[in-house]
Amino acid sequence: MASSGADVACTTATAVAPRTAHRCRHSITCRATCWTHAGATLQQHAPQQVAASPRRSLLLSGLLLAGTAVLPPLPSRAEEAAKAAASSSSGELVSFSNPAQGYTLMRPASWEQVGKAGADALFRDPEQKSTSVGVTVYPVTIDSLEQFGNLQTVGERLLNTEKEKESTLAAVMVAQRARTDPAGGFSIYDFEYELESTRGRKRILSTVAIAGRKLYIANGAVSCGKAATCEAAEAALPLVRATTQSLAIRT
Repeated sequence: MASSGADVACTTATAVAPRTAHRCRHSITCRATCWTHAGATLQQHAPQQVAASPRRSLLLSGLLLAGTAVLPPLPSRAEEAAKAAASSSSGELVSFSNPAQGYTLMRPASWEQVGKAGADALFRDPEQKSTSVGVTVYPVTIDSLEQFGNLQTVGERLLNTEKEKESTLAAVMVAQRARTDPAGGFSIYDFEYELESTRGRKRILSTVAIAGRKLYIANGAVSCGKAATCEAAEAALPLVRATTQSLAIRT
């Protein structure tokens, strides 16, 4: 069964704010899988293997064999929006807002909103139900991401937390970026990594920010399952990437 946005958010929360994740870990949604980005500077590092797997996919193998090759930069938000509109069956992104939590998200008009314990909002592709984007919000005791760690540190903790899961076979960071919210001035971290588990392969995309002593996480998941190829999932990546990175916080 594919992990929900709330489950993945527990992993992200563990990497960013362990005390918050401790509460998440004991919730019904997260107890089995829980652990939960100034400027325009782009920070990336070579892919690093977290867990070995005899079943490693060709895509994952290619990333690992790249060694110290420079990773391609994440596309700009404008580029992703254009690709997203092309890949969306409706050709339209619409705004979703939660004024009480202080955020908005541009989500695919054709996707359905579903309920999930632990998620503030969760949207799912009705044709590919394993493709989803969810938003979670947690109270924290720190004022910024920098107080916890820089981009590299949080990214490493993110992968290490995935490694601790019994179901994880391999994980590799594909790209990561730190940017600054143009209105609020706070930092945002974007992460994208490949994950192979006993349930199959998937791409996880996370956008993380702390503002007003709240941890905001937009998590996207695109699953390949155990299929030999991942073409359908790869086609959905621009849409999921644009949706997660559209998270806008106004506290």
